[in-house]
Amino acid sequence: MIRKIISLCCAVMLCLCILPFSAVYAEEPVPSAVLTDTGDLIFFNTTDASSYSGEQDEVKDIDGNTRTGKLFMPLNDGRIQPFGEYVKQVRTVSAVPGQTVVMPENMCSYFAGMERMTSFDGTGMDTSNVTDMSYMFDDDAMIRKLDLSMLDTSKVTNMSGMFEKAINLEDLDLSSFDTSKADLEGMFHMGSPTHTITLGEKFTVWPEGWYSQLTGTWTNGTVTLEADELAEQYPSHIPEWCGTWTNPNYTKGNDFVWRMYELVLDREPDLNGYELWKWSLIQKEKTAADLVYGFFLSREFIERDLNDEEFTEICYHALMDRDSDEGGKKTWLNVLENGMSRTYVLRGFVNSGEFAALCGSYGIDKGTLNTAEPRDINAGVTTFVARCYREVLGRRFDEAGLNDWCHRILAAANKKQEAVRTATTGFFHSPEFRNRNTSDEEYVNILYHTFLGREAEEAGFKDWTGRLAKGMSRDSVLMGFADSSEFASIMAGYGIR
Repeated sequence: MIRKIISLCCAVMLCLCILPFSAVYAEEPVPSAVLTDTGDLIFFNTTDASSYSGEQDEVKDIDGNTRTGKLFMPLNDGRIQPFGEYVKQVRTVSAVPGQTVVMPENMCSYFAGMERMTSFDGTGMDTSNVTDMSYMFDDDAMIRKLDLSMLDTSKVTNMSGMFEKAINLEDLDLSSFDTSKADLEGMFHMGSPTHTITLGEKFTVWPEGWYSQLTGTWTNGTVTLEADELAEQYPSHIPEWCGTWTNPNYTKGNDFVWRMYELVLDREPDLNGYELWKWSLIQKEKTAADLVYGFFLSREFIERDLNDEEFTEICYHALMDRDSDEGGKKTWLNVLENGMSRTYVLRGFVNSGEFAALCGSYGIDKGTLNTAEPRDINAGVTTFVARCYREVLGRRFDEAGLNDWCHRILAAANKKQEAVRTATTGFFHSPEFRNRNTSDEEYVNILYHTFLGREAEEAGFKDWTGRLAKGMSRDSVLMGFADSSEFASIMAGYGIR
């Protein structure tokens, strides 16, 4: 019996000896991060013992998934900010779902300088041992919303300058923050108006400094205080004072600027441009109409080379906050086809009640948009000249030529006579038309389309082609159309006599 027991023990020991070392002694997970090519900074755990600092490689996380990109591991080696030169490439920050990544004790400036970061999700980041969060989000200029309610701050002793120069931070959730041990000097030194701050029961206020740079009037729905009063009177551990404090005078002009970048230029804002437009709205140096002109007439937008249908759809999305309706879109496409400029169309959208309501929702001045191009002065004249291009020359107008002919007609003392002269000398007598070598039947059809804007009726068509067959000159037939009461009525409708 004793021998059997000894044999069994030996067998067990032998099995343990031949098992992989990791099966007996589980390796400790190594907190790590990877920066992907798309700018996603992802935190995860791995058992890989290698050391990387911004090197392109790949490792497997503790769930067996391959993480590829610029690797940063381990993250708890004493460096204050481990991401170095790569901070400006970060667009989003998050942790792998289901994994808990232990963050280092010192997170001073940890996410600082990520000026392109627009999204932060701290779920899965274990900050229970963190003692320093000073300047943690310093100079993160493009982040607009931070929900930090999942972070454990019970051991943090320094939160000074935590959001310094986060100049576009509008919505900040600190509802779970325990600040009883922390220095909050300059914590909110963001340098820009903030809309919403959510505080909780454990947000213990130190006597000085925590409210630095908060401005304006603040309310939690019950109490309304100025910023300095909010700082002085917000007591410790009083639940009825907790909750969301909002600045009712906060302007959402920066949101309007953001939508212009996203919907018009189809990209995220660049910091310098965004700041310039934002402050020009906040300080009322610019109106919404000025932004519309600046974005839609920018070289960047023009170089997107959108067709009229794509342009019109963007107008609806950006300026009316909706998809186009069939009738409205068709009307604007006809306007563009008939020669009016895109600025003319933009002016129509800016002058609409829907755009005024949109501006009201952002708390910004609507403003006005004007256009100085001759083709935008009289839609009827422009339609006539555009028809000359389309019907006589068989092509779409060029903008310079269209503006030139429209200007000549509108500047003339006898505008109707100038319109006829334009059609005759500018188009029917041009080498471009003569080179088309049109038949008499084609010529008569072109006259109907150009002067009357319609198809020929059978009797009239036979009459005019018959006259040409009998030797009447083409110019004489043209003047027959130009002197007709139908053409005169059309011109009168344009205000031209």
